[in-house]
Amino acid sequence: AEAAQRPPPRLRDPPARLPGHPDRLHDGGEPQIALVDAPRVVLGGRALELRARWSGVRYSAPGDWVGVFPCRVGETAQDCAILDRYPVQYKPADPDSKVGGEVDFRVLVRPGVWAYRVAYVSASVAPYPEVEATTQVIPVPEDLLKIPSQVRLSIVHDDPAAMRFMWTMSPLYVATAADARHARVRVGKSPDALDWKIVQPRRSFTFSPEDMCEPDVMPAGSVGWIPPGVQVEAVVLGLRRSYTYYYVIEDTRFNTSTPVRKLVTGPRRNAPTDIIVFGDMGQSMDVIDGSMQHSWDFKGRGEISAPNTTRLVRSMLDDNAASLICHIGDISYATGALALWDTWLDQVEPITSQVAYMTAIGNHEMGWTRSAVPGSDSQGECGIPYVTYFPFSGQSYNTLPRDPPPKPILSPSWRDPWYSFNHGNAHITIMSTEHDFSPDSDQYKWLKHDLAAVKREHTPWLLFMGHRPMYVSSDYGGDHDKLATDLQQFIEPLFVQFKVDMAFWGHHHSYQRSRLIEGVQHIVVGSAGFAFSPIKPGGDEHFLFATNTTWGVSRVRLVNDTAAQVQFYSNADYSLQDAAWVVRGAQQRTVLQVDGSRLS
Repeated sequence: AEAAQRPPPRLRDPPARLPGHPDRLHDGGEPQIALVDAPRVVLGGRALELRARWSGVRYSAPGDWVGVFPCRVGETAQDCAILDRYPVQYKPADPDSKVGGEVDFRVLVRPGVWAYRVAYVSASVAPYPEVEATTQVIPVPEDLLKIPSQVRLSIVHDDPAAMRFMWTMSPLYVATAADARHARVRVGKSPDALDWKIVQPRRSFTFSPEDMCEPDVMPAGSVGWIPPGVQVEAVVLGLRRSYTYYYVIEDTRFNTSTPVRKLVTGPRRNAPTDIIVFGDMGQSMDVIDGSMQHSWDFKGRGEISAPNTTRLVRSMLDDNAASLICHIGDISYATGALALWDTWLDQVEPITSQVAYMTAIGNHEMGWTRSAVPGSDSQGECGIPYVTYFPFSGQSYNTLPRDPPPKPILSPSWRDPWYSFNHGNAHITIMSTEHDFSPDSDQYKWLKHDLAAVKREHTPWLLFMGHRPMYVSSDYGGDHDKLATDLQQFIEPLFVQFKVDMAFWGHHHSYQRSRLIEGVQHIVVGSAGFAFSPIKPGGDEHFLFATNTTWGVSRVRLVNDTAAQVQFYSNADYSLQDAAWVVRGAQQRTVLQVDGSRLS
């Protein structure tokens, strides 16, 4: 009772005017915040380094913070407000500093943001934040916004000798197809000779706030909105298999380009094939400058282990340990704070720009009140940003006209984000667990047709991937709900009928390897960054190995037509944590040949 009567900290020594009044008193004059020095370009042109100093905040409190707010492309400096949008990052202010303080930020260059403002925000009376002071608008240097960024490679499903290149350009400079055609991809067989292939874009994609779902109650189309930039696509044909090329992406109008990068193509048909698989990654500013952010885990620090996953995978690629990455849902965890898609795309560019990066949609990309699994997990994104950054990931992509539209378009793949492709000696089928897959659905009919059409003489291994698991060892009842039962009822018979070898799932933030279930090896690998999920105490009869104490990725080594090894590596020290052999028998049924054990 005594605590309930105690006045809030900000009112214990009240000022002469009420909080928020224009004449509110402060030590040392009115509150103010300004940059100490001019912004510095850091991280190879990917970020600006800002140091801001504030003073005059008399009634500081532990909940006060200093944040960086975006000025969106399309709005003026006068429109660049504070309380109508999420900050892209923030740091707590020092509540004990009565005279002022300083804070440093490293702020990423985002294609849809032309400037930033730094503001001191007081906790005031929750939930009513009060902006004490703001800096002037801090423009992003134009030269940085003219550089192609966020490069992603992907497989062209009907042409094994092709590679799809996607990258982001600022909407300040790319508004039409004609603007995009000033860009080009130059490919060569050595880093010093990049004229073997020169290819221009064929189409581009974007989306608007109006494309987001439920903007009245969800942030993606309102306070979390920033323009995504224009996603430019080009396809390079005639590439050799199992070959290393070098490339650069240029914009000839501005004489800007990406760094020269290495590109590794996939293996020949029936050749040994190495694939990295993981889900539930996310991103974090913590490793860049210690900033906090919009986040559902780690107390506002983002998915703090996700950058380690990028480093692990990059190390594996440097060792030629894989030619394909499959990210099976819960990609960025932006969840309506669209600036975090930029954070994630920047974080993973060292790996997405080197080998094909194929994806599956998860609940945090799709979930809204009218999705097949209703909820609010995407915070209004409802799959739109996902299919814009990865437009190839749905059936509707194949219906797009070959001739480029006059302006960037909305990808139609949000309607049907399931697809398949061949890679080396594997056929890989990717479903959406966030869309209807009952026997009368379009997805089920497509899955059945796709699995039936696999030519095992060309791709002897049949791998299946989706986000929410069919089987999982979990202490949370929601992981054993109707969706898991429906997967077992509707999809598992297709596994048996068409002799699927291995199934990979995410969603549960752990790594788990099953016994053979109806002849199929199941792997749950939602362990790329998000906070761990509980595992069933005492274990689960379906699983031989399970851990929720190690973040990492799975590596699948398809050694030949009959033998494969599934491995799990820690992203902390790159150590091997689990390994098991899978052998295909004469009847093309999977057999667990050697049980892996945890390594000390």
